[in-house]
Formats: sequence, C-alpha cells, structure tokens
Amino acid sequence: MIRDSLFFGFLGSIGSVFHLVCDESREPMCPLVMQDNYDAAVRLYKVRTWRGVSPLYQSVLHDFQEQNHHQEYFSRVHMNMLWRFLPLWILLGRADSFGVTVPSSPILVVRGATALLPCEFEPDPTMANLVITWQREEDARVVHSFYYEKDQLDRQSSDYVDRTKLNREALAGGNASLSIVNIGLKDAGNYLCIVSNIKGTDRGVVRLVYVASYSEPRLSILLKSTNVTVQYEMEGYPKPEVMWLGSEGQNLTGDLEVSPASDGGLYYLKSSYVTQSPVFSVTFTLKNPAAHQELQRHVNLTYDGNTSSNKSVVVLSVLCFFLLCSTGLLLWLYCRERSK
Repeated sequence: MIRDSLFFGFLGSIGSVFHLVCDESREPMCPLVMQDNYDAAVRLYKVRTWRGVSPLYQSVLHDFQEQNHHQEYFSRVHMNMLWRFLPLWILLGRADSFGVTVPSSPILVVRGATALLPCEFEPDPTMANLVITWQREEDARVVHSFYYEKDQLDRQSSDYVDRTKLNREALAGGNASLSIVNIGLKDAGNYLCIVSNIKGTDRGVVRLVYVASYSEPRLSILLKSTNVTVQYEMEGYPKPEVMWLGSEGQNLTGDLEVSPASDGGLYYLKSSYVTQSPVFSVTFTLKNPAAHQELQRHVNLTYDGNTSSNKSVVVLSVLCFFLLCSTGLLLWLYCRERSK
C-alpha cells in the first residue's frame, strides 16, 4: 500500500485527518479515509475522481446524524465538520476543470504501421503525482503504465511487450499520447487513457481501426468449349465492395469468394465473371472504404468461340499427316522391290 499525505499539512491545523490510501493494483482509484477528532465516526469512501465533493460531504453529515441523537452534540459536530470540509471543498472544486482530451473520430492505422493514440490533459508543475494508465476497454488488459516518474511495465499485457512508448519530454506539457508499433488485426478496438495528478483524475476512450490495402489484383483467364471465365485474386482487410461492369456501365453478375482472416490479418479474395460471348469488355471494381482505396481493372477480349470446329480441324490435320506418311512409305517399298 502507498500512503500519500495530500492535504495533510493544509487540513491538519484545523483538526481533521485526511489521507489517501492507494492500492498499486488499482491505481488511480483511491479510498479516502476521514476521521473526526471527536471520534464520532470513521468512514471510508472510495473516490474515483476529485469531483462530487458535495455528495461526499452530505453523506458524512448523514452518518453523523444517524449515530448522534442529541441535537446539541450534532450541532457541534455539524459546525466543526463544516468548517473543516470547506477548504477541502474549495480545493476540490477547482478540479472541475481537469479533464482528459481524446479524439472523437477513430484512429485509422494501416497493417504493420505505427499507431499514435492521442491523449492530452491539464499538466501539473511536478510529475511526482502523475499516473498514466493505458488499457484495453474490452478486457482491461494493461497496455502501458507510468507512475513514480517512470514507466511501470510489470503488469503490461504480453501482447504489447516492447511495442509501446510514451513521449517523456511531452508528459510535462500534458501529452500522454501512446505509440504502438507494428499494428496488426488483434490491436483493433478501444483504448482507455486514464490520467491522474494533483489536479484530478479523468479518462478518455480512443478507438483504433485496423485496415490493410488490397494488393494488386492478379488476372487469370480460363477458356472452355462453352464459355470464358475472367478471374481476379488479391489480399487485404476488411471485406471490400466488389462489382463487375459491362461496356455500357451496367452491373454484371459475378462470383465472389472471401476466405476468413488469416493470422496475418488479411482476407483472401477471389472474384470471377463468366461469359459465353466470344467478344466482350468488362471492368472489375473494388472499393475498400475503410482504407480509402478504390481499384478498377479493364478487360477486353476477343476469341474464336467455335472451339469444336477448331478441334475437328486439328484432328483432320493429324489424319492427313499419317496418310501422307503411309503413302510415302508404300511408294518407297514399291520402288525398292522393283530395283531388285
């Protein structure tokens, strides 16, 4: 446990005992212990933020009223507590201006790049009381912690070891932005930025969106006796919008196969269009709005669609070749016999 003598000297002269008891495993949430000199009551109140002192004061008075039935004693305690809480109330009231500022829009990060999660706060002249905690909102995994004027990474999730960094020079100016290198699919989600200093405690949520631009489409054309298949293959993330357009811009029916995301955080996409026409012009279009990516590839093809006639010509040519060879062989044998 860590005891912080905040407000000790200021309020000690007027007879009250106040101190914060912080559990390292749950910082920056601290219970506030208050004890009256008359020993009328000792209460423990958990304080998440310095705001809301008015309900805190009202609850203390309520406890005193329940435990003291004599009006004279309660009046004396009431006035005593009022004068002793008033300076604390004034000090804590100034903390209403403290806050953490984070962007309302998601942070878009490309696969393998470095993400910068912005987080700003009202700084304090000294960093001795500064506590910064970054964690995942979904499962409370610790991403990065800073207190005692240095990084504290003992409780850091294994998913973020050697990948996170705070700008030490910027902390004094109220900048708690966090860098995360080599972003992958598992890093997508919400991040909590929790900041505490002598002025107060506040938090903000930063959303990280993972994207991967689709690779250059790979074209393949398959000719059959009755149709032609035009196919494109590529990888990216997330699932895109795919269309096939005709020569006049009309929508064509195409097939689309998308495999589940692999460990590398990519989708494997295969899209094809089948036609029976020997002459055609089509356009393949892919849109990946998350990555602000749009691809268009044009295919113009002309071929002899009478493949059965072609096969007949080939077969006839082979038969003619064997017939000529046979005729030549017979003529050679006939000439040889006559020469004898």
